[in-house]
Amino acid sequence: MVIPHGAPTPPKLRNWTTAEKEKLLKRFGLKDSDLFVFYVGRIETKKNISRLVEGFARLLHEFPDWKLVLAGKRGIGFEKIWQTIETAGLKDSVVMPGYVTEKEKMFLMDKCRVFAFPSLYEGFGLPVLEAFAQRRPVLTSKVSALPEVAGNAAYLVNPEKVEEIGVGLKRLASDGMLVSQLIVRGESKLKDYSWEKAARATFEVLFEGVM
Repeated sequence: MVIPHGAPTPPKLRNWTTAEKEKLLKRFGLKDSDLFVFYVGRIETKKNISRLVEGFARLLHEFPDWKLVLAGKRGIGFEKIWQTIETAGLKDSVVMPGYVTEKEKMFLMDKCRVFAFPSLYEGFGLPVLEAFAQRRPVLTSKVSALPEVAGNAAYLVNPEKVEEIGVGLKRLASDGMLVSQLIVRGESKLKDYSWEKAARATFEVLFEGVM
């Protein structure tokens, strides 16, 4: 029996103080007006970061002012990912702050225009639900557990096809109607996941035939 995680609680709207905002923007080398795609997780091969970078490069052809923020610790294959960034000439467009705190993650999620998580494999995919909770449009993979978690509330792509990732990023950067639909669906999708449901299902499995 598969028991899904609970969903994060949708946060109250956060009004960042001017001092907080300036400090965090400085930490990430961003301007308040910057438009960016956000990813959070390990910077490693199985997360499909190289193809995300290549897809982002296609987005830049039409939206040259956008940035890509890749937050997380370095993992297996980081050197290849960095080489992809250098080869594509994207060092000025890709921000890699390393590990971020929960507060920093929420700030970036709050500021981003698109959350991208085109991983090659996930056992669940909690970051997708975190983005739903923050009312952000999500691009993710239609493989492993991700399509089950996201349902029709995210833009699903074949993670091995750079073209699909690029097209998806362009759609989410420019199609306001689609973005609004996905945000509404994402909020609704959160109702499918709760820690109360997960605890109840776990209890039933552990004590089946005992009670």
